[in-house]
Amino acid sequence: MLLLYGPAGAGKTAIARTVPEICADRRLLLASFLFFRTNSRRNTIKSLVANIAYRITVTVPRSKSLIGAIIEADPLLFDYSLEVQLTRLVFEPLQRLFDSGAGIHEPFPFLVVIDGLDECLDESAQSQLIELFSSLPRQYTVPLKILVASRPEQQIRFAFDFIEPSLIVSFLELNNDFHPNDDIHLFLADKFRIMRTSHPFRKYIPPSWPSEDQLNELVRKASGQFIYAGVVTRFVNSVRHFPTECLDVVLNLQPPSRDLPFAELDTLYKSILSRVADPPLVLRILGIIIALDSTLIPDQRKMAIEQVLGLKASTVMVELSDLHSLVDYEGGPVFYHSSFTDFLLSKPRSGDFHVDVYVMHVKILESALQLPSGIPRIEFICI
Repeated sequence: MLLLYGPAGAGKTAIARTVPEICADRRLLLASFLFFRTNSRRNTIKSLVANIAYRITVTVPRSKSLIGAIIEADPLLFDYSLEVQLTRLVFEPLQRLFDSGAGIHEPFPFLVVIDGLDECLDESAQSQLIELFSSLPRQYTVPLKILVASRPEQQIRFAFDFIEPSLIVSFLELNNDFHPNDDIHLFLADKFRIMRTSHPFRKYIPPSWPSEDQLNELVRKASGQFIYAGVVTRFVNSVRHFPTECLDVVLNLQPPSRDLPFAELDTLYKSILSRVADPPLVLRILGIIIALDSTLIPDQRKMAIEQVLGLKASTVMVELSDLHSLVDYEGGPVFYHSSFTDFLLSKPRSGDFHVDVYVMHVKILESALQLPSGIPRIEFICI
């Protein structure tokens, strides 16, 4: 097991997505799963085993009938504990396949990637998952290799301190030893190359854009944070604006202090938010997105936001249209990165753009209690 860890925006997810792509091409990837705090299908441990089991049936076709028979024999299996689900749908089927010659007489993928473990809302489940994987050598001989990417939260580090001594564990911290600026430069250069050839306004983009000095300035502003580079490229790639002008906006932003770890990113967030037509309304919408019950599916979330704030249909889509670099409307709406939530909830960082999540929960409760009878109700959980 390898724990890949680092602060927000360091590039953990970029690596945890690229590695599976490379390994899948080489037929080394067994399964992968991405936790994501604001996605109701990705922020709970309940989705993990079903996704891994499904990926196993796709990656190893021989397992399809085996796992299918287990589920058919006990349809309520997904309501059982995490340990029972992992044992019966992952560990035991893999052991049976391995005992039958898989991995000896034919190629067999053994890599499992778990990205964003810290974004699972159930902290006890985070620790339990690590403990369950660490118990593998006691009962099974399947040589799984497990990559866990996460922020170094206390409960995760504590769980790794007490795992089975028979399990080989490695730790890899994303820090300046790996020269992140070189990777960010490469990432930005590739994204801008794509813009020059595919953007709707590409005929107005000079072939030499951006200059090497501009690229270097963006790398400096990123301060080793991949999330900054990601927000910049999504912002510049807006189909409603000229990319060259958007890039000039980013390059001219100057934070009040560069000593703070998120100074450049926060300045960029504030600049994007200040460009919306109705900032107070947008902040209320963003606050409701954060406070809403995370189990709501995308269409329910959109309807709930409109109900809570008393908005006409499609108003949310229109108001969030200028935040395409920060918010995925079709997918939720949800934020592309949890650092945006951190920014909005931290008044020292966000200032006038601060969101009081307590006030948002009160609005949701008031809306749920005041809906007239006969109108379809959205159920909420107020914290």
